Amino acid sequence: MNRRNSILGLCLLCALAVSAFAVPSTSAASSTTAVTCVAGEGTNYFSDSHCKTGGSGYGHIAITEKTTINIYGGLSVLRSTQSGINVEIESTSLTGEGTMENVLEGGEHIAKGNGVITYHGVSVKAPAGKGCSVAGGQVVTTELSATTAGQGMGLKVTPTAGETFAEFEVTGCAGNEALKALNGTYKVTGSVIGTPEGATTVTTHAGTTAQGTLKTRGQKSGIAGALEIETTEGCVGTPIAATTFT
Repeated sequence: MNRRNSILGLCLLCALAVSAFAVPSTSAASSTTAVTCVAGEGTNYFSDSHCKTGGSGYGHIAITEKTTINIYGGLSVLRSTQSGINVEIESTSLTGEGTMENVLEGGEHIAKGNGVITYHGVSVKAPAGKGCSVAGGQVVTTELSATTAGQGMGLKVTPTAGETFAEFEVTGCAGNEALKALNGTYKVTGSVIGTPEGATTVTTHAGTTAQGTLKTRGQKSGIAGALEIETTEGCVGTPIAATTFT
């Protein structure tokens, strides 16, 4: 999966001075930390540049300092039920930027970061044919924070301040009163947990809906997609994976 074709993914800036894999101290609890996926270095257990497929040639090197990141993604779909009608908001791509680092918190080695994501090509896919659209065709999130603390192999994403992920406007819905009620401001709130798969972090509609923590206009929602983060300096384009140690 490359930077333009991934759906929702994560990577980080690779530290120029890093030359060996950093292992958490034995006194720490089970921990999930951020690592670059580098050819011919680190622990060479993977056959691809995203450290997803077992083999050899690519290895993990831990991030050793706070680093800037670029975020890339493709298709993402947000689903909820509004006024008894299934609503699907789709974006064709996403971009973003932020920072990420590994820290020791409460005896646990964790990866944490923050950033802002812009969703492009945003439209209303359902209900279809009712004239609904998203004003401006673009949605920008508030600043978001991500952490692996207490999440096992998960990555939890929440707004850095307050509860609001993003707000956008739906216009043009025509028909009965239930359809007309779909017009107006949509506030997405709460939190969501993604699953790292190599250098890609994946969310599914069923998984996020079951978590019950993400809401749109106060209604339980699900989001499907995957995101990737890449380094912005040094080893430009080097993917970052989240790896669990004990």
